[in-house]
Amino acid sequence: EKAIAIIESFARSNDAQQRANAVELAGIAPKRLHGVIQSGLLDTNPGVRSVALVTVGRNKMQEFREIVRPLSRDSNAQVRASAMHIAFDAGHGDWASMQLATLTRDFPDSGLFEEVKLPTVLDWMRRPVAIRPRFVTVYFDTVDTAGHRFGIQSKEDNDAIADVDARIGDLTRGLADLGITANIVVTADHGMADVSDQRAIQLDSLIDKASYVAVETGPYAAIEPVTGTDNRVYDALLKPHDHMKCYRKENLPPALNYGKNARVAAIVCLAETGWSIISGTPQYPLTGATHGWDNAWPEMDALFLATGPDIRPGTVLPTFDNVHVYALLAHLIGIQPQQNDGSIAYVAPIMRNLIPPPAIPVRKKRRR
Repeated sequence: EKAIAIIESFARSNDAQQRANAVELAGIAPKRLHGVIQSGLLDTNPGVRSVALVTVGRNKMQEFREIVRPLSRDSNAQVRASAMHIAFDAGHGDWASMQLATLTRDFPDSGLFEEVKLPTVLDWMRRPVAIRPRFVTVYFDTVDTAGHRFGIQSKEDNDAIADVDARIGDLTRGLADLGITANIVVTADHGMADVSDQRAIQLDSLIDKASYVAVETGPYAAIEPVTGTDNRVYDALLKPHDHMKCYRKENLPPALNYGKNARVAAIVCLAETGWSIISGTPQYPLTGATHGWDNAWPEMDALFLATGPDIRPGTVLPTFDNVHVYALLAHLIGIQPQQNDGSIAYVAPIMRNLIPPPAIPVRKKRRR
């Protein structure tokens, strides 16, 4: 009840940031708080409306379709951009809101859902220009799923890659048949590496289990010493270990951009790629593949391809952090980016209309 009161007070605040916070909080709160989200959607501040819209999309609150629909015609470009966001949730249906249109389809069978994704997008592209979406996102989870279950370079993972490649081909051919030229960006959020129960680092063999709480385990571990253990946990973990290095959170490598938030555990340990940090019996078998290791390792690199009328053909970019993709998308859509951690300078060389392109910064490398 206290939490509800706080969120509702935020929703009535004159401060736009507090209203935005209320919207975010209500997105994960009980349904009785949906009215707070509605207040966010109708807020006079475009940033709050944008946050509220994305929150509704993430939670698939179907009852708010009619509230969201007008925002696809909002006078503020940032809100329209949020309204064009398409969130697919395989196996459970999807919530889709676009400029001048809100479309919803439910598919209880995930296989059927995969089959209709691109035909649905091409149907949207057949609309007259005045009501055609300007920004569409499509997510395929099959490569990630097969990699987790069967490992990289497995037949199942390679089959999933071939399937997604074929679907992208279907999209480009479909657009060509419609006479539509579009900028297409293909990317991913991480790489992947195989795991094995023969490559495991057991925390319980380094420090007694009663002395620490393993908040997270896997490619990295987040560890909180139990109150009253003094420095025993730090002493045990911060010294050198094979296939793992541990840090006080305040001493994490700056390039990781991690450790400043109060919620980050006191000790963070990074395993060597392919190794897993466990505490007792692992929650899941150490088979297949996963991700989450230090992104300085090449195995964690992700794919990035772009093509279209606004993209310079044949341009090869140095490796860059994927936070910079946002700047590229904002530029292609024609909106002013919100404050973010990316920079257009890293992706500018591939843009036709930035002449001359700014000098690309060199991604800082660090010793592993």
